[in-house]
Amino acid sequence: MIIGLIVAAVVGGQNLVKQAKLRGVITDVNKYKVAHNTFRLEYGGIAGDLRNAYSYFGASCSDTGANDDDKCSGNGNKRVELVSDADENEAYRYWQHLSLASLIEGSYTGLAPTAGRQADIGINVPATKFENVGWYFDYSDSNGVWSSDKNGFGLGKFRANTAPTAAWINPKDAKSIDEKIDDGEWQTGWVAVSHGTFATEDCAGGGFPPNTSLDWSLSDTTDSCYMRFMAD
Repeated sequence: MIIGLIVAAVVGGQNLVKQAKLRGVITDVNKYKVAHNTFRLEYGGIAGDLRNAYSYFGASCSDTGANDDDKCSGNGNKRVELVSDADENEAYRYWQHLSLASLIEGSYTGLAPTAGRQADIGINVPATKFENVGWYFDYSDSNGVWSSDKNGFGLGKFRANTAPTAAWINPKDAKSIDEKIDDGEWQTGWVAVSHGTFATEDCAGGGFPPNTSLDWSLSDTTDSCYMRFMAD
C-alpha cells in the first residue's frame, strides 16, 4: 500500500510538472505574438525580413562589426524565409531582431551553423521547458497545415540541418493547447498541428498527407505531433 501511494505521488507530481510546461508553451506563444506585432508597428516590417534592419541595429546585428547590411537585413518581401545560408537566414535573424529591439528576452546569434539551416536551440532560436524542443519562425507555402501561405511560429524537437520540426507532443496534449487558445480543431484557426519528421506518425487527420475529414488521433499516446501558430 505504501509503495502504491509513493508511485501515485510520483506520477501525480510528474503530471503537474508536465502541465506547467504546457502552460509555458501558451505563455511563450502569446508573448512572441505580441513581440511580432509590436515590431511590425515600430519598424514598419517583419523581424528577420526587415529590409533596413542594419540601419537600426548596426554592428550589434553584424557578424564582424563591419558594414554587413546584406547579412543583417532581410529582403523585405514579407516572407521570413528559412534558406541554406549560414548568415543570411531570415528565419534566424528573426529572433535576433526581436531581441535587439528588446521585445523578447535572451540573445540570439541570427546565424545558422555551417550546415546552413540548422536551429541550435537556445542559441539561434528560443528554447522551451521541454528537453530539446525549441521555437522557430518561417514562411510556409505547402506544409499541409494551412491552406494558404503564412508566416508562423513552429514548435518542435531538434532536427539536424534544419528547423526543429520533429514531433514532441502527443495528440491529447496538443489538442488541449489548441482548445485553450484557439478553436480546438487541428486544421483550422490560428493553431494547427501536423505529423512530425516521419510520415508514419499520426497526430491528426490519419497521418500524412492529412485527411481534413478525420479528427485528432487521440488514441495515439506517443509524441506524434509538432505545432504551428499563425502570426499573420
